[in-house]
Amino acid sequence: MNKTKKIGQSTYLKECLRDSYFSLLAQKQVDSISVSEIVKLAGVSRMSFYRYYQSKEELVQQYLTDSFTDFMETVKKDKIKDSQAAAVIFFSYFRSHKTRIKLLIEQGLFHLFLDPFSNFLKDSNLVIDSNPNISDDNLKYYYEYASAGVLNLAKSWVMGGMKESDQEMAQVLKAIKQAQGERYS
Repeated sequence: MNKTKKIGQSTYLKECLRDSYFSLLAQKQVDSISVSEIVKLAGVSRMSFYRYYQSKEELVQQYLTDSFTDFMETVKKDKIKDSQAAAVIFFSYFRSHKTRIKLLIEQGLFHLFLDPFSNFLKDSNLVIDSNPNISDDNLKYYYEYASAGVLNLAKSWVMGGMKESDQEMAQVLKAIKQAQGERYS
């Protein structure tokens, strides 16, 4: 089998496993879902699951990492440099994935967003200040603080029914950043 075909098959298997897991999450509590159920619904072997993942949480983390990577590709492709425009795209990402994100929140798995999002934020510098006035030694703490705040804002918005538009939420984020800057200056 050539390398391209193998990569395609690998991607397909991961998508089947992910889709099966999210389908089960919509029907059952997270703790009652077994790997056996996931692979049975996906139509693959347990060995296939463990080839790619060590746990169900790792499957979710991979989904989130892939989603943020896709998000970054969109931003790079559109050459977005303005943090306000990037924030709008960020909130539209949440809107387009709202069903799965809401499931993760309701199932108590929202904490799995933190590491992939923090890494994404470090790589992108999009949703927060691209040049924070902070020492390099403290930069990692800045990203942890910022990512938790932005994620909790998005979580509240999702659970509130996403009544505000993506643009309105970008304005909310901007207002919060400005208020923090004034408060701590």
